[in-house]
Order: sequence, then structure tokens, then C-alpha cells
Amino acid sequence: MTSLVRLAAISMAALSLVGVTGCGGSDTKNSNDYVAELNKVQTDFANSVQKVGTSSSAGSDPAAAAQKTFTNLSSAIDKVISDLKGVDAPDDVKDLHNDLISEMEQFKTQVDKAASSLDSKDPKAILKAQSEFAASASTLGTKISKTIDDINTKLHD
Repeated sequence: MTSLVRLAAISMAALSLVGVTGCGGSDTKNSNDYVAELNKVQTDFANSVQKVGTSSSAGSDPAAAAQKTFTNLSSAIDKVISDLKGVDAPDDVKDLHNDLISEMEQFKTQVDKAASSLDSKDPKAILKAQSEFAASASTLGTKISKTIDDINTKLHD
């Protein structure tokens, strides 16, 4: 179960947005508004993921606890995707913003796939699915971090 909590922490870290400010130009206000909205989305997501990590016990049934973790994480990801879609990105980062949304949707798919593996009740299948999830979540976390770095770089140009 602790690996699931660590994976939830990876998802939080993957979307940690550095607070940047717009630099010069006529789009500074738009960039600053965008950054403020992204930082709010990130904070809300971080708070949701933290709750996932602290509220995922289901008595002595590890499978039920894992299922609850994945269900809560999936809900948190649904919300962050919805929140990201509600953010009006400046034109110069609109494509990157859409990439970020797409990457979070991919992450949600991975979470849902791992959650569904718990239905099998086969410990080997569950372990395999969790290992695959850990690997794909790590890879996708790196991709999300790069997209966020690219957004920050573009906003500083």
C-alpha cells in the first residue's frame, strides 16, 4: 500500500507548477493570470492527492484499501483535468497547455487500468499491474514535468 501512496505523491509532484510571472510584453497580464490559475489548480490537486494518501485505509483488507486509493486518485485527476480545461491559456502556451491536459488524461487511464486489475483477486496479476503502473506513472511524470518546464520557459520568453 505504501507504494500506492508514493505513486499518488508522484502524481502530485508531476503537476507541481513553479510560480512564475510573466515577463514584459503586452501579454504580461494574461500570462500572470494564467500562472495564477495554474498555481491554484496545482494547489487544489496537491491537497486532493494528500487526502488520497491519508484517507486510504480500509481496515485489514489491503485490496479494498488499494481500490479506495485508486478510486480517490482517479477522482482527483478528473478534477484537475476539468480545472485545467477551465483555464484560459495564452496563445503562446496553448498547445503546451493542451499537452498537459492530454498527459493528465493518460495518467488517469493508467490509474483506472491499475484499479481494474484489483478486481482479478489474483495476487500475481495485481502485483504485475502495480509494477506496470509504477513504471508508466514514472515515465509520464517525467513527461508532465517537461511540459510544465516548457510552459514556464515559454512564459519567460
